[in-house]
Amino acid sequence: MTAAPDFRGDHAVGLDEKVAFLTTPDAYPDAPDAVESIQTHMAWVFLTEHHAYKLKKPVAYDELDFTTLERRQWACAEEVRLNRRLAGDVYRGIVPLTTGPRGALHLGGDGEVVDWLVKMHRLPADRMLDALIEQGKASSEEVHAGVQAAVHKLTRMYAAASPIAFGPEAYVRHFHEQVRSTAAALIRSPYHIARDTVRAVFEQQQDALRRAPHLLGARAREQHIVEGHGDLRPEHVCLVADPVIFDCIEFEQALRVLDPVDELSFLGMECAYLGAPELGTLALKTYVGAMNDPVPDRLVHFYRSYRALKRAQIAVRHTRRPGTADEAKWSRQASAYLDLAALYADRL
Repeated sequence: MTAAPDFRGDHAVGLDEKVAFLTTPDAYPDAPDAVESIQTHMAWVFLTEHHAYKLKKPVAYDELDFTTLERRQWACAEEVRLNRRLAGDVYRGIVPLTTGPRGALHLGGDGEVVDWLVKMHRLPADRMLDALIEQGKASSEEVHAGVQAAVHKLTRMYAAASPIAFGPEAYVRHFHEQVRSTAAALIRSPYHIARDTVRAVFEQQQDALRRAPHLLGARAREQHIVEGHGDLRPEHVCLVADPVIFDCIEFEQALRVLDPVDELSFLGMECAYLGAPELGTLALKTYVGAMNDPVPDRLVHFYRSYRALKRAQIAVRHTRRPGTADEAKWSRQASAYLDLAALYADRL
């Protein structure tokens, strides 16, 4: 597994100063009329008419460390390299943020590099799969054809990828450990959550692993484990003429090493969360036909229940991070994912 190199050192232009500069149209070579900014927990994204620029925050969590300039440069380069597998030249490259002789900031240029940004072609927001679902178009022929085309693009990546060695026992043990740690984190949470439901889902998932370890073990034994996308959610699928799948996990390879059925079950669970479960069924049917890989329903239910429980944990984690604007929103999201985890666990 590759990991970010252990760099040290950074440069002393504050994040607030960088963000203030990058929100001004004069910062960009194409002189846009306006710049839209979006803040996430790990980055700032700046949208011009034709492009998107992502600036990673100098943050550190359990799974990543962006606290130095060199680590952010590495992560930006990895983001471009990995996302070009499914998004092609939508990812234009990385651009330095520099300072001139008098300390003025420039996007590009030959001055001292104080940060790095990922530059992308801006995709149409109304063609994202989550937006299309919210527009009530999930049942349309256009969306179904787009989902099938997106899955075919994914299957070509999976088929070309070299299988990653993962012993069957180790693969099953990985899920035992993940289910246990996820449930424990939810039960320990100081926020309101249905702990009895967490315990019930935990027991159902662990029982499924004890009763039928071959369901997961066979996936490793038959060499289905590959390096995939890692964060296949509807908001990362853009249904243009040639579908674009973007924003994969770049900072930790272990989070991209998975069973394609797990990845597509995750997408299906997220579509169900948005109210369009039929799209998950269509995605898996398309995958099975393209890869000639028949998949037991119980395996899909396990993966979906597992992913929903993980998403509940992530939502709870958001409420604990500094600067969370809407704690109630994340609490509602955690409860909704927990309900989905229970729904799928009942089918195991």
